[in-house]
Amino acid sequence: MMPYKCVILAVDPLPGFCISVNGVYSQSGVAKTSGLRDDAVKLAVSFASVKELPLVVVIEKPSNRYLPRKVKNKKTGKWEQGVMGMEQILGMGENRGRWRESIERFSKVPKKRVILVDEKTWSKPIGVNAKGTENRKRQCCQIVSAWSGKEIRDWDEGDAGGICFFATHWPVVGELIGAKL
Repeated sequence: MMPYKCVILAVDPLPGFCISVNGVYSQSGVAKTSGLRDDAVKLAVSFASVKELPLVVVIEKPSNRYLPRKVKNKKTGKWEQGVMGMEQILGMGENRGRWRESIERFSKVPKKRVILVDEKTWSKPIGVNAKGTENRKRQCCQIVSAWSGKEIRDWDEGDAGGICFFATHWPVVGELIGAKL
């Protein structure tokens, strides 16, 4: 299956981003400030304008595994605090909101073309199957490095690249831009 003819801005809200044009890697990085987020959005908009292609924004939504609930440790059988605290989870929401503000400010992309995807939906189809967060993130960076031709070391940038790579062939994207299969 050929990649969709569009520009994709993929966002891992903590704070990686990746841009592809017609399924080809174009740019990725980590945008920890509003200026860098704005620049990433402007770049995606510029690519879409120059190439006369639709822009689709794909943002990762939080996984249930991050909820600050008690979880049972499989080794010890004891109940422990979850992976992230409430402060961290709220920070993820704030970052997602900041990305949305930049997207609304600098692009005219219709809201229906700003879509959410969860980690389980995008990671397995691109070959991320390692167990454990560190191993999974490392494997994702390797897969994205092979696709992009750029050495990806930052985990947030790697996740954004994985989302972008996945979205280039995701049928939901094809439906949104009216692609014929």
